[in-house]
Amino acid sequence: MSNKNLVLVIATDGFEDVELVLVRDILIRQGYDVDLAFDTDKEYVFSTYGLKIKVDLRLDNILGSLGQYRALYIPGGIGVEKLEKNPSVYKIVQHFYENNKYIGALCMAPIILANAKILNGKRAIVYPNKKYQEILIKEGAHLEATKCKYDESCSVVIDGKIITGLDMYTSFKFANEFVKLIGK
Repeated sequence: MSNKNLVLVIATDGFEDVELVLVRDILIRQGYDVDLAFDTDKEYVFSTYGLKIKVDLRLDNILGSLGQYRALYIPGGIGVEKLEKNPSVYKIVQHFYENNKYIGALCMAPIILANAKILNGKRAIVYPNKKYQEILIKEGAHLEATKCKYDESCSVVIDGKIITGLDMYTSFKFANEFVKLIGK
C-alpha cells in the first residue's frame, strides 16, 4: 500500500549538494516524509563538495518495498555516472513508471530516466551538456531546449508524472514544482 506522503530519494557518492539537500528540505517542509537510499555499502556518502550524509537505506534493500512510495526523486551530480551502472536503479525507475507514480530528476539525472526507456515521446530537460542531451534524444525524449538558463521557463519541464530540471540553480524552482505535481 502506498503512503501518500512518502518520497524516495536515491543517490550515491558524488551527488550534488544543493540538489539533494534543498529538494529534500522543501519536501519535508511541505509535509512529506523522505527516505534517502544510497548505492553503497559504506556507512556514509559524500557529495561532490564533501558534504557527509549517514546511510540509512541501501538501494538493493528497498526493492521489495517500493509500493509504499508516492514519488521518486534523483538528484544530479557526478554520482549519476555511478548510478547509471546499477541495475537496481533501473528496477526502481521502472517500478515507479509502470505503477504510474511521480518521478523527478534534476541536472544530469534525467539521463537515468532516458536509459530506463521512460522518456520516449516525453518532453524533458537535462544539464546543458551535449553528451547528456544526445542520450535523451537517442532515447526518444523531446528536449525542451538545448540552450536554456536556470531563470527561463524551460528550466523545469513537466510531462505527465515526470518532472525534469536543468541544473543546481534550478533546485528551488524544481522542488516547488515537484511538490505541486505530486500534491497531497
